[in-house]
Formats: sequence, structure tokens, C-alpha cells
Amino acid sequence: SDVVDVTLPSDVAWLNTGIDLRPGERYRIEPVASQIEVSLGLETANFSAPVPTAGAFGLIARVGRSGLPQVVGRGLDLQSNSLNQGEMLFIGRNGTLSGYTAGTTTASSSTTGGTSGVALSDLKVRITIENTDAPSPLAPVHGFSTTNPSPTFDWDDAEDAFKYVFELSRFPDFREQALNVEPSSSSLSLTALAGNGSGVPTIPGQDTPAATLTEGTYFWRVRAQVNKCRTIAPCFEWTDHSVVYRVGVETNSALPRPTILRPASDTGFQRGQPVIVEFTQPLDASGMFWRYKHYQAACGSVISPSSAAPETTSPWKVFLSTYETNFLGQVPEEYGSLQLTDLNTGAHLVRIEVVDAANGRNLDTSRAGVSDIAFAVGCQN
Repeated sequence: SDVVDVTLPSDVAWLNTGIDLRPGERYRIEPVASQIEVSLGLETANFSAPVPTAGAFGLIARVGRSGLPQVVGRGLDLQSNSLNQGEMLFIGRNGTLSGYTAGTTTASSSTTGGTSGVALSDLKVRITIENTDAPSPLAPVHGFSTTNPSPTFDWDDAEDAFKYVFELSRFPDFREQALNVEPSSSSLSLTALAGNGSGVPTIPGQDTPAATLTEGTYFWRVRAQVNKCRTIAPCFEWTDHSVVYRVGVETNSALPRPTILRPASDTGFQRGQPVIVEFTQPLDASGMFWRYKHYQAACGSVISPSSAAPETTSPWKVFLSTYETNFLGQVPEEYGSLQLTDLNTGAHLVRIEVVDAANGRNLDTSRAGVSDIAFAVGCQN
């Protein structure tokens, strides 16, 4: 493998890495270890950015000048295909540079809506290039979301391919698969698959054929079985798996309520004790944002958010981490948390609201998933 280290200057939005994209290569894009948190971006969402789910100034990448911007996070795997011939690999920052000043990047900021007052520094990125014999995914591209519940998957032909194995899963590690089929060509139409009457596998938890996907996030990959010998005396070998690409199916259905991990409802806290609220939310096809509202009243009060005004309403935030378990069948979820300090004596309620990006940058709060957690501070005596 080859390793290329590049630096994204503080005053540059997009940088041409100088890497020519060639079929048969895959690329691992990672910030250097000391700058991983910077690469994740500020947690406040920036809705003027190319990828609002990356947060303000998260590290992003794209294949070619017109490629779909991709969130790098802690690391992103891409694979070149026949459509990328002659294109270059670009890295960049989410958002625009207007209103930002060069300097030392810190976690603290005086942002207004996540768009100003942040000091930036040069960002060092490592790109590892490896050769692969795996078929190259064509469509849907990584991070794509669609309202079509039966998308068609395409990939480059593998030379001397006898058959392919296509896998679709709700898990990025494919521990449990929604679909595992062996097409003879480099394309798979889920609509055509549904009509073949051959007992199509189903997605766990749903009764419809896997060719009609429910709303959610899916992961797909493909590999080929190729003939390495002569036609009259064939010998077959498996290629590598392609990189794993994520695709979302968005039906604009109501979002589920966030699951509050802690604190337990009606917990009592001492005055001066910080209150940490943790919650999870199922992965969503188009990306999600969350905010919290904090209400307070006298000890013994029952707070109703429908009739009370919040003391605090946070800006919309992005989910920066994932909650995963080792239990088979438990799909990874987004994880969020907040800490409240210096709370007054009294009854308190925190409302977590979660919305998705199904309508682009116009958030539809009527479809929000909402959960409340009530607790008391200093009311024990």
C-alpha cells in the first residue's frame, strides 16, 4: 500500500490531494490521531454546509469536483470505479470560510448557529492507497438516500467473472443480512428480484420481501467469483469484498422517540450535582439532528412542556458517535448526551427532540421524535 500525507490549509475549503483515481484502487482517508476530534467538526449543525450531518467544519471528501461530499469522521473508505477515470480525490471542510479566522482550532467557540467565531488551523490527513481485485461499486454511492424502496445496485464488471455475491445488511459488519444473492451480472434490481417468485429473503422484523425496503439505513457490498484458468478446465477464485457503502431509504414516516439511557425518571439530585442525560436514536436514512429544551418549576410540580415555556432551547446539533452492542439483531444507533450544571432547586424536565434531513435543509419539526425526562434537584429535604 502507498501512504500519502496531505495538509488542508486553514484558509482552503477544498483541496485537490493530487491523487489520480484509478479502477482497482481503494482509499482510506483518516485525520491524524491528534486531530480526530477536529475532523468530526463542532457538534452544532451548519445548515449552509454541503453535508449538514457532518457538523460545522467536519472533515469531508469527494471523488472529483462534482462528487457527492462524504463525511470522513474517524475514517472513510472509498473505492474508485470506471466512472472516476481521470478524476482526482478532494478533501475539504464542511461549510464556508466566511466569518472564520485562521489560528489554533479549539473545542470552544462563540458560534451563532454554528457559523462564526471559530478559529481554524491546518488539518493533517493521511490517505492510504491499496490495490484490490474487488468489483467497484457504482451506484448508489456512499451516503446516498432515496425515496425509492426498491433501488437498483450497480457495480463494475469483474474480468472473467462467473458470478457475484451481493450482500445487504442493517449492520456495517454484516453480522445479520437482509439479502444475500448471487447475480450473474453486475447489476441487481430489487424490483425484478421481488417478482421472480423464488422465495426472496426478508428483512428481520418485517414481513415484506427484502426487495421492498422499509425506511432506514442499509449497508451493501459485493464480491466476484472469477475463472483464473482456461475455459475447458476452469478454476474459480473469490475476489476481495468491495468497500462497504451506505444507502438510506427515506419514506418521510414519523421518527421514533429517542431512548433515554439515563437518568432514570424521577431521580433526585443534590444541589450542585451535575445531571448527565444520555440517549440513543435509531439510524436514519437522511441524517439526523437533535436539540434539547430545559424546563424548571418549584419542587413537587408536574411540568407540562405544552403549557410551559422552556428556560433553555439549545441549537440543533449533530450526532457525533454511535452506540453499538455485541448482541445479534441489535442495530447500531446514534448516541447523544448533554450535561446540565448549576441547576436551581426545584422540579426539572428535559425534552429531547430529534428530526431528520428528509426535506433537505428545511427541518420538519412536525415529524420530530420526542422524549421527556423529569427529575428533581435539591428537593429531598
